[in-house]
Amino acid sequence: MAGATIVTITYRLYGSGSVKEREYDENGRVIRPNKTALKRDLADRSELLDKMTQLSDAEMEKIGVDPDVIEEVAKVRSVKKGGARNRQLKYCVKVLTGVDLSVAETYIYDRNSHQLAINQAFHLLEKWRDRLVEEGDEAMGAAMDEWPQMDRQQLRHLVRDAKKEHESGKPAGAKKKLFQFLRTLSEQEA
Repeated sequence: MAGATIVTITYRLYGSGSVKEREYDENGRVIRPNKTALKRDLADRSELLDKMTQLSDAEMEKIGVDPDVIEEVAKVRSVKKGGARNRQLKYCVKVLTGVDLSVAETYIYDRNSHQLAINQAFHLLEKWRDRLVEEGDEAMGAAMDEWPQMDRQQLRHLVRDAKKEHESGKPAGAKKKLFQFLRTLSEQEA
């Protein structure tokens, strides 16, 4: 479409007071938006507003969300479940169509990313604990490489107690102590 011209015409609808814009190509035909892209945007916006219902009003105020948006999200939050909540959420999406929610989207993404990193670190420490209990001295060398500042004697004592406890079938008190020791080491490292 080299040399194609696009004309944008702005007009006001009488009675409603709203302003509409339409783009026309060089032949005078209206250029319509992609319906699939519009539906995808609405679904993304609906998902974002649904996640915003999990935030408190104070959190939303703190990050700078518009008070009107907070009010609409509170209306959705007040309806607990079922079809009524879905209708309220769709209505909220419609009402907030032109409102910029990028601040809330960024906040939710950062919050989820931070929680994901915490969970991954937790699972890694659990794997280290289990590996130390199962493998014993072989895994201690790898643990010393991971945490060079670690007290080897204390680690050996905690691993021995956890192994004894595991073999006897007792509740996991020593395993918890070993995990807490590893968590303290990883927090000191960070």
